[in-house]
This record gives sequence, structure tokens and C-alpha cells, in this order.
Amino acid sequence: MLLKQISIIVSLALLQATGLTGKKGNQSPEINPETSHPANNGITANSHYILKDLPPNYVKDASVDYTSIIQAALNKYNHVVFPAFPLLINDSGLNIGSNKALSFLPGSELRMMPSIKKNFYILRMRGVSNVTLYNPVLKGDRYQHLDNVGEWGMGISILGSSNIKVFNAHITECWGDGIYIGDNNGIPSKNIQISNSYVSRNRRDGISVVSVDGLKMENIYAGYSNGTKPLAGINFEPNNSKDELKNISLNKINTEANLGAGIQISMSNLYGGSNKIIGINISNHTDKGSERSFYSSIYLKKQVDDERVSGNIQVNNAHWINNTFRPMVADLNEENIQLLLNNIQITDKDGKLYKGEAAKKFLSSKYYINPLSNYKISN
Repeated sequence: MLLKQISIIVSLALLQATGLTGKKGNQSPEINPETSHPANNGITANSHYILKDLPPNYVKDASVDYTSIIQAALNKYNHVVFPAFPLLINDSGLNIGSNKALSFLPGSELRMMPSIKKNFYILRMRGVSNVTLYNPVLKGDRYQHLDNVGEWGMGISILGSSNIKVFNAHITECWGDGIYIGDNNGIPSKNIQISNSYVSRNRRDGISVVSVDGLKMENIYAGYSNGTKPLAGINFEPNNSKDELKNISLNKINTEANLGAGIQISMSNLYGGSNKIIGINISNHTDKGSERSFYSSIYLKKQVDDERVSGNIQVNNAHWINNTFRPMVADLNEENIQLLLNNIQITDKDGKLYKGEAAKKFLSSKYYINPLSNYKISN
């Protein structure tokens, strides 16, 4: 009997420490960390719950800034778990070091405090490695931003980092891009994986890819990018000749109602240094109602000497539906880049479906592909 009483006391103490007793006040009875979250949340016995670090009278409505408290936890612990309610973050953002994991419980959200800055982020990985984000939910300040200039308020910023995994992200209303993948002092990001993620209503792009060697994106929704150009769902846009677009694979991509392209690949800025090799493979892309479903370009005017950009862009099994301008534009003025289109279907504004030879004839029009482009269309 005594052992049973001791067991009950210990259990109650543990529940109180984690804020799961269901008592009045600001404790959080909604989530049991042992049983209630999804199996793929990465949580282990050694995970640290940020709920323990919040002040006694913490709020659950994202009205108080807890950035410094959360950053301290990220610095101290290798794996942190966010509570099942929204937390307010200021425009200093949260910086994630190497060998870290972040798990977000159902109901978790990081919400950006209204900012006047042009350039900021909610979560940033810069020059780090081995980071995993499980179920991150991020909401930007797009509709509360305190100025009307700039376009670099990011949800997740990955800069010159390697072995980064993002699972089940939900990112909306960022002042700039939902996710940004670029370099750090000329070093590209490497081995990046983004899976089962949703980005929507971001002001610039859903996802911007500037410099990466090794990127896998699968089961992605990127829609309703609108506000400032390029307005793409997913945009590949190197800034200079040091950037890379190599070993890139996209599968099961859904883009919708972007005021620019569903998927855009602009490569002219790769000129200006040594020869470059690109490689992008896109499978099972569906776009509905974007200005263009697919756009690719490279212009020789950025070429400085005789440097070349070479490689393949391959698009397999796509369906491009009801575009506001054209289903595709390919303006590839570099003969060493080959565009390979296989099994593309198009549904026009009137609901007419083009596939097989009809789609091939449709896409071969000079209005869709620059005749100077090196391309091949197959069924």
C-alpha cells in the first residue's frame, strides 16, 4: 500500500513539473507527452520541454514575447519540444545550432511579432549540420508588418548548412519566403530534405532555393504566393556564380494559384565565374491556376567570358491546369542545358485536356518554348 501511495505522489509530481495536471491557471492539460503526439515527432526520454522554462504565469495566446527563453533552451538542449499553444517570437528570430532537433506538439506554433525590419526570420540554421525539425508550424507577420519595404522576412532560413531535415512543416503569411535555402559565405547548403510540408500565402515565394548541392523535396504544397515578385510556389534563383543547383529531386509537388509560376528555375546568375553544372529532376507536379505552371530561363547577357552552364532539367508526369497566362515558358538560351519533358498533360481554361501527341504539339509552340532551347518532349 505504501509503495502504491509513493508511486501516486511521484506521478503527480512529474505531471506538475511538465504542466500536465489539468489544474487551473496556465498549466497545459491537453497533451500527454507519453502517449498523445504523433509517432513521427522524434520525441525521446531525453527531450526537453520548453514548457518547463516558461514563467509561472505564462500566457497561451502569443501575446507575450518568449524569444529569449526559447533561445536559451535551444542553446542548452539538443532536443526541445514546443508546447501545444502558440508562442510569440520577435524579429531577432531563433537560431538553431548543430546536432539539434525541434519537435512541435499538436497546437504548437511560432508566431512572428510585427516587425519593421526588411530582413529577418523565425527559424535560422546558418553554417550548421545535423538538424531535424518535426512538425514546425510558423506564422509570419505579413498582414501586421510595420513597413511596406523589403522582402526577406523568412519562415525557415537554411544558409550553408548540411544534413537538414524538415518534416510536416506548415508555414504561412511570411513577409518574404516560407522557406529559404541558400549559402553561407559562398558555401552552399548540402543534403537538405523537406517532406510532407505546406507553405501558403507567403508574400514572395513559398520556397526559394538559391544555392544547394543535394536537395530532396517530396509531397509539398506551395500555393497562393502573392505580394512581391517572383511570386512563385517553388523558385530556384541563384544569386551569383558561386551558387549551386545540383542533385535536386522534387516529387509529388502541388502548386496552386501563385501569381508567378508554380515552379520557376532562373539560372542566368550562374554565369560570371567557372563552368557550372546543374541537375534538377521534377516528378509528379500538379499546378492549378498559377500564372504559369512551369518557367525556366537562362540568358547569355550575364555571361562574362566563355564560361558555360550545363546539365539537365527533367520534368516527368506533370499536369498543368487552368493557368492565368500560359502553362509553361522555357527561354533557355544555353545549348548545354537540356530540358526533358515527359508525359505532360495540360488542361486549359475551358477545361479541354491535352495529352500525348496533342500536349506535345501544344507545348512545342514558340509561345511556350524558345526555339533556341535544347529540349525534348516525349509521351
